[in-house]
Amino acid sequence: MNLRPRLSRSNGYRELGMFDESILILEDIPLGKERWHPLVVEACYNTYRDGEVWELANAMSGMMLKLKSN
Repeated sequence: MNLRPRLSRSNGYRELGMFDESILILEDIPLGKERWHPLVVEACYNTYRDGEVWELANAMSGMMLKLKSN
């Protein structure tokens, strides 16, 4: 699956302040290896951070550290 279009759409929604729509685009990625791709996790983190959903932003930052350590 090509993640670029989904990441681009999600980022666009995030930049417009449409955080729910941004996350929905990312959550639409089928479960599996690509759902936890480092770029997808980072996009989730950015959206939660910008939307000030600190608990989920913290969870995504932990996941980013875990992915980078592997």
